[in-house]
Amino acid sequence: MSQIKNKTIWLTGASSGIGLALLALLVAQGNRVIVSARREERLQALRDQYGERVIPLVLDVTDPASLNAARELLSTIVTPLGGLDVAIINAGDCKYLDGGRCDSEIIKQMTRVNFFGAVDCAEIAEPYLKVSPSGGGAEQRKQLVFVSSLATRLAFPRAGAYGASKAALDYLAASLRIDWASSCCDVTLVSPGFVATPLTASNDFSMPFIMSPQRAARAIVRGLERGKASIAFP
Repeated sequence: MSQIKNKTIWLTGASSGIGLALLALLVAQGNRVIVSARREERLQALRDQYGERVIPLVLDVTDPASLNAARELLSTIVTPLGGLDVAIINAGDCKYLDGGRCDSEIIKQMTRVNFFGAVDCAEIAEPYLKVSPSGGGAEQRKQLVFVSSLATRLAFPRAGAYGASKAALDYLAASLRIDWASSCCDVTLVSPGFVATPLTASNDFSMPFIMSPQRAARAIVRGLERGKASIAFP
């Protein structure tokens, strides 16, 4: 097992929930974390809290202008740091289809955030993660991490928009894992069950085995350190 330590990591969706818990754990292990979320003031607060190990990078994954700005800024951030070691694509949203309606607008919204937002972030990170395999040991491999959901394993009522967007992400991760293997970059899919976050706080149904964001973050980091291609919990 190779500990995630002294690495440069880009983490999206970093200002709340699983992302915020991951940030605390990654910083505690001695990593530098480039944190992305929509609200600049929240990112600055994280910088104030954790100091120079946290580098804010404002990003709205549904806004092309914001994505282009992040693409340019990421280069200026990671080059002096010697590159990027890990990208954790965690930004996401959840909306339900009520009344059995096939609401195309909600489905498009979820796809923009959960799938195309992840695709755009992966494309931005790709030049820094795909490297020459020459002399590449396990400790030199890069990591691309997508945070999906256990909801893709079993259909739930009202969850068609959310589940479909995450299922597309699952397939993308599996395919990229094959395509990027020779470029010294491992692709990992994280599939959490119910986690106590601002998103799940609005759910009006029972959530079995719900866990804290801190426990979820530990499960993710433990899986990454063990080199797992798929991390699912509980």
